[in-house]
This record gives sequence, structure tokens and C-alpha cells, in this order.
Amino acid sequence: MSLFLALLVVSASAQEAPVEVMSSASGDALATRVVREVWVTRETADPHGEAVRMRELIQSVGGIIHSSSMSADSDTGDAADLDAEVPVAQWARVESALNVGATGSLESQIIPRRDQQGDGPPHVSLMVDYETPSGSVPNFLIGPVGGISLPADATGLGLGQLVGVRVMSPDREGVFEVTYAPANEAYAEGQPEPWMVQLMAGGNFYSEFMGNGERAFLNPYIGGQLGYAYRGESWFVLQGELGVELLHLGHVIWDVHARPTGAFRTGAVGLSVEAGTGLLFPF
Repeated sequence: MSLFLALLVVSASAQEAPVEVMSSASGDALATRVVREVWVTRETADPHGEAVRMRELIQSVGGIIHSSSMSADSDTGDAADLDAEVPVAQWARVESALNVGATGSLESQIIPRRDQQGDGPPHVSLMVDYETPSGSVPNFLIGPVGGISLPADATGLGLGQLVGVRVMSPDREGVFEVTYAPANEAYAEGQPEPWMVQLMAGGNFYSEFMGNGERAFLNPYIGGQLGYAYRGESWFVLQGELGVELLHLGHVIWDVHARPTGAFRTGAVGLSVEAGTGLLFPF
């Protein structure tokens, strides 16, 4: 009799396993069904606060938060992102709260029924990036430049009073400059020198230990240029540069510079120092 009862208990235990599997399968069948994907990017002065408020709203309407992160950077500003699913019936409310406006973007894609996964209630997949406004950055800076070239001897480019125009990237890493010097009557033992034109290209770099170009006054920088000069003959020109921004307000810059200069052509080398100043305005 006891053997018979033991066999009944074992049989009942073996029959319980399929019931648990069916329960798991029914849970999978109720997984949400994503019918639409939405990507939002929005600029705001408070990315962290906006992300928290959006997360709370989504949870309050029965949505699902898959991930949420926040970051802070002294250079690029705060940022936050959110990956969630929102019930279709509540999407209009969440979409209105996103408040994309003119400072953000919204991209959307409808998922065809044959590509939708899951048999649960329909949801909208939402990915949001909140960013601190970066401000307006000009394409480049442009302005007049002028100075004087002081030769070490009479073998190079000679004395020149330079005037021209400079085009520069906002971070100073790219510079192009064209300058002109009129004919000089009082140099090289009374022999007149012809006019001169220079075309130079190069770059400058701020010192990270002395403001990194972020101060309104007295930003030092170093750099160099190379290019072509013509003064009766063609010269290859190589320059170093040491300068200071006397004024840097927004993207308006007034600077002064000194440039040790080497001019080279076949059979001749000329050394000089160019000292000058310039203004730059955003474009």
C-alpha cells in the first residue's frame, strides 16, 4: 500500500512541470509590441531635470524605462538620455511633454505589422537625448592684419610694411593670410625694392595652462605658418609665431604677434622678424 502511495506522489510531481512551462510561455506572449520607434534630440538649459521629469511621466502612464543616464562636462555641458516604451494610448500626452520646438528634432518610423515582435499591448519605443545648448559657432573668422617685416640683413625679403587679410577657424587651428607690401625706396644701399606679396597658411594653439583661449583678455598662443612670397623673385617662407590676444569677446578678437621668419630660394637664405596686429570678426 505504501509503495502504491509513493508511486502516486511521483506521478503527480512529474505532471506539475508542464504547468510551469505554460505559465512562462503565456508571460512571453504578453510582452509589449513595439509599433513605432521615435528618436528625439532636444537642447535645454537643464538636461538632468528634463530627463527626470520625462522619466516620471512615462512611469506614471504605465510606460517602461529600459535605461537612463546623465553626464556632466565642463566643456560641452550637461547631457542626459532616456530609452523607454510608452503605451500607444498615452503617446499623445508624452509627445506633447517632449516639447521639441525649434531647438530639437524628432524622427519617427512606423514598424510594419509583419516586423512587429510580441503579442502584448502596442507601445511606442522612445529614445531621447537632452543636451545643453552649444551656442552659435561661426564658420570662420575674418579681418584685417598689418605689421612690419624687419630683416636681419639685405639677403632676404627686405623691409616691408605689410597690410592684408586673415581668415581663421574659431579655434585658431587653421589660418590663411594674404599680405602686401608696397615698393621700398630706402633700403638695400639706396636700391629700390619692388612690391611684395605673401600667401601663408598654418595654425595656432592656445596654452591649456594659461586659460586655453577662454579668457576675455590676454590669451597667449603659439603656432607657425609656411607659404610663398614674391618680391622680384619667388621665395619659400617659413614662420614661427608667438602672440597674445589682447581682447577676446565672443568671437571678436584683437591680437598682436611676433613671427621669426626664414625666406629660402636657390642660393640664398634671408632671416627677419615680422611684428604685427590684427582684428578678427565672425562670419
